[in-house]
Amino acid sequence: MSWTSRFDKGGKKTPYQGERRSFGDYECSQCGRSWKSANSFANVAQLCQSCNTRVYAHIMKPLEQPEGLDEFESGKEHPKHLCDLCRQGYNKCVAKRGH
Repeated sequence: MSWTSRFDKGGKKTPYQGERRSFGDYECSQCGRSWKSANSFANVAQLCQSCNTRVYAHIMKPLEQPEGLDEFESGKEHPKHLCDLCRQGYNKCVAKRGH
């Protein structure tokens, strides 16, 4: 299955099923809001900022690492209140982000 293909749900919640963090495209079915995130993981939802609906990425792409641009930005706070992994109390998100 391609990283970038639209996903046919067939039991899994995201098109990418690997362990790596990826770049995901999201679209809320409740309010229509769309966003992109470089903190996307297989089968992990993010909350829509407008209506708090859990949304899974429908398109996922590998992160590119051009000269360190994918490194964790220490000054940028991770939105834990929108992250499924953080909201469930897992440290998996923090570990996968590399901090």
